Amino acid sequence: DESTIEIDRLGALDHTWEDFVSCFPPDEIRWGAVDVLYETVDGAKRNKVAFVTWVPDTLTRSTMKESARVKSSGVMYGGLLKSPCKGYSRALQANDLEDLALRTVIESVSRNDTVSARLPLP
Repeated sequence: DESTIEIDRLGALDHTWEDFVSCFPPDEIRWGAVDVLYETVDGAKRNKVAFVTWVPDTLTRSTMKESARVKSSGVMYGGLLKSPCKGYSRALQANDLEDLALRTVIESVSRNDTVSARLPLP
């Protein structure tokens, strides 16, 4: 049913980045919103909300087609997911765990800052 959204889980403020990443199953499409905390090189603390679309590379071709159909039919871009998630800084698509690496996500959400982000060590 594409007229409703089922919330799979909610994260607490004390959850880690690893807790967030562990919510994405290796064989299913998911969407998630997360508050990304980072620090700029001049020491300013920032937080930006990222909206993540998880479409793992391990999916079958038909499942990937279904994901594209759902996205283009407006679930994400037309409102059902986009409306309740207003205020996010960046929409990201992740296809593997490298795409969900904290360093990669911080680089993406901090692009609009006038200074570069101080990234966590690998």
